[in-house]
Amino acid sequence: MKIFLTILFYGVSQFLCSQNNFNWKLSSEKHHNFGNNISSWDVDLYDNIYIANESSLKKINLNGESLFSQSIKSFGEISSIHVVNPMKICIFSFDYQSNCFIDNTLTIIDECLDLNEINLQIANKISISNKRNRAWIWDSNNSNLIQISMTIPISIISKSSNLSEIINVKNPVFMEEIENHLFLFDDKNSLFVFDLFGSLIHQINDFSEDVLLAKNNTKLWSIENQILYRFEDDFSKVSIAKIPIQNIKNFKLSENYIYIQSNKGIHIYSIDKKK
Repeated sequence: MKIFLTILFYGVSQFLCSQNNFNWKLSSEKHHNFGNNISSWDVDLYDNIYIANESSLKKINLNGESLFSQSIKSFGEISSIHVVNPMKICIFSFDYQSNCFIDNTLTIIDECLDLNEINLQIANKISISNKRNRAWIWDSNNSNLIQISMTIPISIISKSSNLSEIINVKNPVFMEEIENHLFLFDDKNSLFVFDLFGSLIHQINDFSEDVLLAKNNTKLWSIENQILYRFEDDFSKVSIAKIPIQNIKNFKLSENYIYIQSNKGIHIYSIDKKK
């Protein structure tokens, strides 16, 4: 009995140690209170933060200092922001079904793209492709995954068949192209993985209720139960860091920082990567 208890205690100890053996340590928190009306936000390579509040847009540096601000009332509420590079940022309005590019001073570049011109029912989600001047659109009304050109005149490059018999996505909350895959995550906590021809190749359903997803460079990331995970090439998950706050709404990753949105604003933690 004594030997059994010793082995059991050793096994439990090893399990607990392995659960806490994270690759990253988060420290040096900065906290910026931007209010509770953030409709979308993103960060660039220089750790500048782009924040949308309805039709208003701000660019703020790491210390919370305002660099530029712009109000685009004719655009409606800014539903999503995608930083293509520090000189080119994509903003999308679901209400107006319109997409614009802005520069590093938040000034609109050229003419905005009207998605109604390609006879879409409703573009629920848009994601910039890694291929030049291309984007992905999810049309929930027709369950179509559509690839479009981002130049004028706007045109459809490829369009999937109706996918409603394979997947039932009505409200996508995350869609990003990473390496050779397109990841589509819905409000039912199902992650669908497509190849770059729009064919479904994988599906993952084993997420916790509070899961959030983000993209960084060549990897997909998630936060579940205050743990940061990195997805590997085989779609398995590796625990990377313990998140020190609760009630997380969204998060972003850069090379040296993790940005976490809560109901108290945006918290920025520096990343200490263990060797």
